[in-house]
Amino acid sequence: MPLTALLAVLLAAAAHATWNLAAKRAAGARHFVLLYSAAAIALYTPAILWILWQERPQFTAIHWLTLLATGCLHLCYSLLLQAGYRVSDLSLVYPLARGSGPLLSFFAAVLLLGERITWLSVVGVLLIVSGILLVTGITSEQHKAPRIGILFGLATGVFIAAYTINDGWAVKVLLISPVIVDYAGNLLRALVLSPFAWRDGARARSELREYLRPVLTVALLGPLGAVRHARRPGEPRGARS
Repeated sequence: MPLTALLAVLLAAAAHATWNLAAKRAAGARHFVLLYSAAAIALYTPAILWILWQERPQFTAIHWLTLLATGCLHLCYSLLLQAGYRVSDLSLVYPLARGSGPLLSFFAAVLLLGERITWLSVVGVLLIVSGILLVTGITSEQHKAPRIGILFGLATGVFIAAYTINDGWAVKVLLISPVIVDYAGNLLRALVLSPFAWRDGARARSELREYLRPVLTVALLGPLGAVRHARRPGEPRGARS
């Protein structure tokens, strides 16, 4: 792996862990997902406009359907993750979600996309499973992990696997910019959740004031995870028909 790619992965991992910690701190907020989605739209709209101007993508129906799919999957993922943080510990929900997601996406890639199984990939799967058991301690009698936390963690992992396959295909096959893919998720979340916040305006405004720092942290760092799907040098730009 090139050093730049390794640094990008490490940066994305650090950003992801940081914003999840912020999300846990705002677990009591009813409209937190909407608030950080709207903030991300405001922060990253200039980048989206620049990409559209530079690449001038010509999306077909399959591109729009894929972006709609990523929006729906990320909406379910975000709501499940926040619900999990509301009822259980970060140390249980986060490792289960982030560990089971790649594990499930590995099997999905083999079954649905025909990817080849190698000894290295098998070792990776075993390390993921071992890491989940070690970090969460769900096999320890003393730990007695809450079943509700395990349920939300695994359910979140299912949607992580689903959007990983969908978004990976969007970036690598359809050649959609990963920034656009992430932006589509934030946009659909904002559109779906805005009516609920509108009817509960006083609480939404109160939560924005109380959780402004976590909102901005998630809005700023969440999209940085898109660097994990950055195109390799030499790949075509844009999503042209």
